[in-house]
Amino acid sequence: LHLTVPEQHSYHELQHLINQLLSQRGLSPTLRLLRAMMGEKDLLEVLPQQLIEDFILQQAPLTFGLQASELMSHQGPEYRALRMACMHLLHTWCKYPHQRIAELMRLSRRSVGYYITRSESQLMLPAFHPDYVKPFQAMEHQLIQFLYQQINEYA
Repeated sequence: LHLTVPEQHSYHELQHLINQLLSQRGLSPTLRLLRAMMGEKDLLEVLPQQLIEDFILQQAPLTFGLQASELMSHQGPEYRALRMACMHLLHTWCKYPHQRIAELMRLSRRSVGYYITRSESQLMLPAFHPDYVKPFQAMEHQLIQFLYQQINEYA
């Protein structure tokens, strides 16, 4: 059995990334993004919720290398993983309650809770779930870039 140690981050790495972000984007956009992400000013006060939802549902299939037209209908394991990632992102970034996600994904509220919890547990053990974690992280990265661009346009 091969166990990997979770990735360790440092304040030095954080400071380096913040400096890089500041040099690329400038002070005002970086502050707007950080405030929105920290909840000082709710992200949904800055951006329309539908804009974020549409981006997630349209971009996630591309990131996972799957067909967007089959997101809700295909029953294969790769599409279940895709829907699970979408549910997690909608819950995290749009602050959608389980009921709203259930309506959107045509599932029960209980199933949504199960999939969000399952997603969180898979993300905590990336070495055991690389087929899920890598595209999820890529999708979240694309979403953050998208939000950053949109915040600059809307704010």
